[in-house]
Amino acid sequence: MRPVAKTYLALLTAATLGLSACSTTPDRAEANAAPYADDIVRLSRIEIAPSRIDEYKAFLKEEAETSVRIEPGVRVLYATFEQEQPDHLTILEIYDSPEAYRSHIASPHFVKYKEGTLDMVTKLDLIDCDPLSAQMPLKAPHDGDYNNDIMRLSRIEIDPSRIDEYKAFLKEEAETSVRIEPGVRILYAAFEQEQPNHLTILEIYDSPEAYRSHIASPHFVKYKEGTLDMVTKLDLIDCDPLSAQMPLKAPAALQ
Repeated sequence: MRPVAKTYLALLTAATLGLSACSTTPDRAEANAAPYADDIVRLSRIEIAPSRIDEYKAFLKEEAETSVRIEPGVRVLYATFEQEQPDHLTILEIYDSPEAYRSHIASPHFVKYKEGTLDMVTKLDLIDCDPLSAQMPLKAPHDGDYNNDIMRLSRIEIDPSRIDEYKAFLKEEAETSVRIEPGVRILYAAFEQEQPNHLTILEIYDSPEAYRSHIASPHFVKYKEGTLDMVTKLDLIDCDPLSAQMPLKAPAALQ
């Protein structure tokens, strides 16, 4: 087995053991108050052999669509491919619980994906995260798919001494944007557990016009100006979705 393939399997095994150690049974009232609070949120950052991107996408598309469709505990498996480096992708993964995650990686469709892509993956980083907000909404695409949408990953590093202050600005801006701007579909922020001053925001807008309207809005300007001296690094990465019809499910406590 290739070294990368061994690392891939080792990471999945370690992740499963880690989730077993932190499994809890949430209080129902608390779960209803904070629907994503007990979920598993993860970013998978993957690099693929450039000559095998289309082959890899076929495996991933089948696995992701099947998982979200038939597994109640799989909330989101949303893959974005970087436009400038299309062999680089990030998958936002959200599961109801550690049990849902363990069930997922034991499923036949996941095993088929894992075994079928072992020799295509050249790098894999599994990053456990906490969401900015347990109630962060995910809106479906305006016209049934994401074909014409603007999709971006914002990778941000914050002054470690100002994380809470930064989160307050971002939470107000993101929740306001998704609530009142029809063209803002998703602003989902995930903070890395091991480096909590590192975050990634998945951003999806209906169109270039919707994006321009968003960055001119009073709530975005307030966020931008209020956090300028907190941000130590910002990378804006334009992306394409794995699938224009990729489903996003609401948290279980809201269904």
